[in-house]
Amino acid sequence: MFCAYGGPLLAQDELQVAEHPVLGSLREALRALHEPAVTVTAESPTPVLVRNAERRVILRTDPDPARGRPHSLYGSNFGYATEPAIRAAVEAVDPPTLSNILAIEAPRPSFGVYSQYEIRWVLRTAYSGYRAAIEESRMDAPDCAVEIHTGHWGCGAYGGNRTLMTVLQVLAARMAGADRLIYHHGPTNQLP
Repeated sequence: MFCAYGGPLLAQDELQVAEHPVLGSLREALRALHEPAVTVTAESPTPVLVRNAERRVILRTDPDPARGRPHSLYGSNFGYATEPAIRAAVEAVDPPTLSNILAIEAPRPSFGVYSQYEIRWVLRTAYSGYRAAIEESRMDAPDCAVEIHTGHWGCGAYGGNRTLMTVLQVLAARMAGADRLIYHHGPTNQLP
């Protein structure tokens, strides 16, 4: 859970922790207490929902040549970006907003090929995580519309199949009763 937030790349863990610094503190607190900071155990998914994490900044990852970002900041591009370009990509959120963050471990297929077991695992994991997010979000505001933001889960370094992951997440969100699914697809030059 948020294990790669201090690394040289900018992927989902790093982006979430950069925007919600308390997530890095959560991981470090769990480690200090010798508690597991994992989202899968013994091959069973254990999604973790962190409620009301303060979003302190927005980190724009899209290419913006005028601000010193000729390429996306996502992935290994972050390590090549200049400090001024990174600073120009950050916008303070004042006052901070609150986010419910769902931490889920992506499956590791053999580069785009999923077994039936993995497909069921993805659907079960996404459904249970989305359903928990919906129920937790409605504890304080029963009539609120719940938006779930997601993306190409497991389709970066893990080499997953973007089409299948999209279909499974849309299905899981529908089954879980989400009011809206916002799908962040990343830079268009990286689409299949």
